[in-house]
Parts: sequence; structure tokens; C-alpha cells
Amino acid sequence: MQTIPFYTPTVFLDKIPIRISPYSMRQADSAEHIHRNFQLCFILSGEATNTVNKISYNQSACSCAAFTPYVTHMCDSSKSEETPLLIYISFYDDFLTSRGYDFFPYGREYAHFNGFKIPYFCNFDRHHNEAVHIVREAINEFNKKNKMSYDRIANLIAELLRLVCTESAKDKPSRIFRKAVKNINASVKYIENNFSDKITIEQLCEIAGMSRRSFTKYFKEITGLTVTNFLMSARLNRAANLLATTDMLHDEVAARTGLGDHSYLAVVFSKYTGITPGEFRKLRYQELNSEAEIPLSKRYEWLNDL
Repeated sequence: MQTIPFYTPTVFLDKIPIRISPYSMRQADSAEHIHRNFQLCFILSGEATNTVNKISYNQSACSCAAFTPYVTHMCDSSKSEETPLLIYISFYDDFLTSRGYDFFPYGREYAHFNGFKIPYFCNFDRHHNEAVHIVREAINEFNKKNKMSYDRIANLIAELLRLVCTESAKDKPSRIFRKAVKNINASVKYIENNFSDKITIEQLCEIAGMSRRSFTKYFKEITGLTVTNFLMSARLNRAANLLATTDMLHDEVAARTGLGDHSYLAVVFSKYTGITPGEFRKLRYQELNSEAEIPLSKRYEWLNDL
């Protein structure tokens, strides 16, 4: 059985639901990792290879990779002839949904925006200038810090996602599929908010307002996982997050994630990750190459040089 890579928590600024981080670096393959937020990697200049779910894609300037929650990914920019400038846009799904956007970030193969499938990779061949303009505007808005407008940034991200869909979409999603995406999203949000409780398929079907047959069919089609596997994956990743970022006892971690007690946590964690919770905790995440991040005061200089 393939193991789940170590959980790597994305660092967010305190009480800020989004982070836009330009990086300029040549870096060899980073370790595969997963996290529960949605992330876009936009390349303004240079080249990089992004790998998502074992599928690699060589990105050049004005291309975008999408990393969905609980999906493995990694980046290698060491072979770029020039030091690349990568823009990471990280946020939780409610950053968009709370502002009225139909956004479903989960999926082993695709996320969804307004019912359209968001591919792992996109080259902006037809919308090059527009995509670059949107990303620059988002960075400028984020750099205002306390004066930034969340609504403005959300609008810009939505515009970028629309471009990604416009570049790649062949067919407009049906009304039935769009409704299914919204219903499945409701059930996934329930899973995320109730890790510690016993969750049944019957409960999730009722929340989604779907029959068991339709629910299980669309859940697998949209998320890429069965309900049982998705629930276990979400719980294990939440447990890994708590192990990596807190000093909670293993019993408390198990209780907070619906994994029983420390004995059952140890069994399933070892089964799916290949190491025990204690071993994982010793390997807790530490940010590497922090010096490679462009200082806030110099981000405009990098953009102006393009």
C-alpha cells in the first residue's frame, strides 16, 4: 500500500485567510507533501517542474499549477536557466464561498469552480497578458497588509480561476453536475467540521439531499475517493497536522479526529504513512529555505524588473 507523504502545514499570517508569496529560487525536488488548503502556483518568469499525484508538468512563464487539499505535490525549479519567480496563492475554500463564489477545492483529479473542472496545470496561451495583470494586482493588494481588501483579492482570484477554466474547458458543465458539486461540497464541509464525531453515509446523504446511489456515485466522481477513504484521509491528515504543530497527547489527537484512542491512531497512522505518530512527531515540519522568500519590501522590485 502506498504511504501518505508527510503533512506539510502551510503557514498563514495570523488571522489572515490567504497568503500570496513570491519566491525566487532554484531548488531541487522538494519532498512530496499535502495540506488542507487550496494553492495556486503561478510562474511569472523562468521554469519549474510541478508534480501532482505523480504527474509531472514542465511549467514555463505564464503558467499555473493547482494543488487541491489532501493531494500530493512537489516543485523542482533547479533546472531553470534563469532563477524563476514563482507566485504561490494559498487560501481555504471559504475565502471564496463566503463571498458568493461556487468553489469546490477537493478532488483527486480536479477541483471545481462554477461547475467547471480546474486542471492541475494550465498554460495561458490565449490570456497571457490578462493572467499576468491579475496576479500582479493580487500581489499589490496583498502587500497593503492591514489595508488590503479581501473582497478585491477574492475577485482577482476568481478571475484567475475563470481564465484557467476558459483556457481548458471544452464543454460547459450541466446544471445537474453543478448541483451535484454544490451538494457534495456541503457533505465535505460537514466532514471537515465534525472529525471527532461518528459520521455515516446516511448522514452525508441527508446533508447533500441525495439518494445513497447518487451520492456515492457523484462523491467518487468529484473527489476521486470513496466516502470511506476520503473520511479516513481527512482524519489522518488532520491528525498529522495536530502532531506536527501541537504538543497534544496522542489520545487527545485521536479523540479530536475521530480515530478512537492512541492505540487505534497508532495502527491506522502507521498503516497509511509507514511510521508511528511518535516517529512522525520527531520529524515535524520545519520551514526550509526561508531565506529564499522575497522580502516584502523587495517584491515590487522583482515585479518591476519583469
